[in-house]
Amino acid sequence: MKLVVLVRHGKAEHTDDPKPDFRRDLTTRGEVDATKIAEEIKPMLPQPLHFISSSANRALQTATFFASVLDYPEDSIREEEDLYDGLTTTDFLEMLAKTPEDSDCVLVFGHNPTQTILADRMLNHFDRILPTSGAVAIRFEVQAWADIEPRSGELAFYKYPKMFR
Repeated sequence: MKLVVLVRHGKAEHTDDPKPDFRRDLTTRGEVDATKIAEEIKPMLPQPLHFISSSANRALQTATFFASVLDYPEDSIREEEDLYDGLTTTDFLEMLAKTPEDSDCVLVFGHNPTQTILADRMLNHFDRILPTSGAVAIRFEVQAWADIEPRSGELAFYKYPKMFR
């Protein structure tokens, strides 16, 4: 069994200043929410873990907060720039296929609308929107990452910050 956890980056600062979108940082609320969701899902994640993140600041920062809670080494977070601009389903599956086989769980940190679209394409149907710091886990009854196919996943859990306020 393989578990894919799609995580949307935490709440980020606005772009009123000349800072490029790619360089936007998490707000304090984004940091708190990311930490809370990581704590909530920690007991549900099979070990060992593997992290893949968009290289945008807010996604990497979200991954770093999750890494701290989940005891994952920050320097092992794999950056994938394509997660910033959006991926096709085929590109996403090819990215997953590069996950080490000794890991049964990968957390993928990215942006909307891509994260919500990927959840819908990996499940038979996902009729929700993934909010900031939200996490949707999809279970696949396969032995290898390369064997994952679209619409073959089963919803394992869906967590988001407002559930805990």
